Amino acid sequence: MYDKIVLCKVGDKMDNDILLFVITCYVLGVIAIIFVLNLMQFYSKRKYKSEIENFDIEKNEIIDAPIMSELSKVENYKTKNIKERYEVWKKEIDDMKKNLDTNINDMILDADFSLDRKDFNDYLKKKINIEIKLYEAREQKQRLLDEIQE
Repeated sequence: MYDKIVLCKVGDKMDNDILLFVITCYVLGVIAIIFVLNLMQFYSKRKYKSEIENFDIEKNEIIDAPIMSELSKVENYKTKNIKERYEVWKKEIDDMKKNLDTNINDMILDADFSLDRKDFNDYLKKKINIEIKLYEAREQKQRLLDEIQE
């Protein structure tokens, strides 16, 4: 009778060990999944941050030396028609700079804030709007540059 009691307790101990092993595997699996998801989020956030930095670089490159040097060449001409056009071009360039500095900077900051809040859908919408604004500014710059070079 005493032998049967000991055997029962040994069997219960094996069941407890198996249960403990299964629970440990489950907990480790959950921790591994959480780690992988956090790692994926970190790398996607880093990729999006680099996109924001590229938008800022693009914004700064839109008004660069070629358009200003071409405009300074036109400034020296004495005819009335060219001087009037020079004033119009200068005003357009100043407006474009102001627009880029205020609107696109605000859009970039909003997109960065959305990224910090981990609102990726909102970030993607803002990213598209920034790309559209930068494209429009590049087209306007190219049009002005072509007009000035004529």
